[in-house]
Amino acid sequence: MVGQHRSTQRHPAKVASIEEGKLRRRLREIAAEHIRWGRRMAHRLLRREGWLVNHKRVHRLWREEGLQRPTPRKQKRARPADGSVRRHQADHHPTAEQAN
Repeated sequence: MVGQHRSTQRHPAKVASIEEGKLRRRLREIAAEHIRWGRRMAHRLLRREGWLVNHKRVHRLWREEGLQRPTPRKQKRARPADGSVRRHQADHHPTAEQAN
């Protein structure tokens, strides 16, 4: 055209990158509101809200944003109410047939 090199030309910002920024922001909001939810539940909510987003894209953005669910905690074993450390053992009660 005018003799300018192609690398000197500027391209307008992609619409997809603007949408991706909005999507990232919404993912962070969802993760803050619903701490126990993971990316799958976030994806379902986004779809219900009307976002046309595929689960692989949500997964990629979720990872890039460093979002994650808290690790599940192990359940503590039940202890006797009296505070003793020993577990109660079943007592053996012979039936009438065995007693004879």
